[in-house]
Amino acid sequence: IARGTTLRFYDAKSGKWRIVWIAPPTGNVVMLKGGAVGDRIVFEGRDVDGSPFRWSFNDIRRDSFLWRGEISPDGGKTWRLEQEMHLTRRNSTT
Repeated sequence: IARGTTLRFYDAKSGKWRIVWIAPPTGNVVMLKGGAVGDRIVFEGRDVDGSPFRWSFNDIRRDSFLWRGEISPDGGKTWRLEQEMHLTRRNSTT
């Protein structure tokens, strides 16, 4: 299980969202950038070994979305799913 902290911010100069993911247990730090691609949100970057990877938010609804983490063994020509999470928003009572 990968544990870490994600920092997201909008880079007005590039017009893209940027992500910095920090994993203190391993010392790994990776960066991604991206934004809306059709009806998805896609961020791409390079893993600590230099291979391309991407995170995407799919099937975005008011109360749920599907998150995918993928890697590419061939420089971005094809993608292999590594992680997938189906997330739902909890209703706030406040």
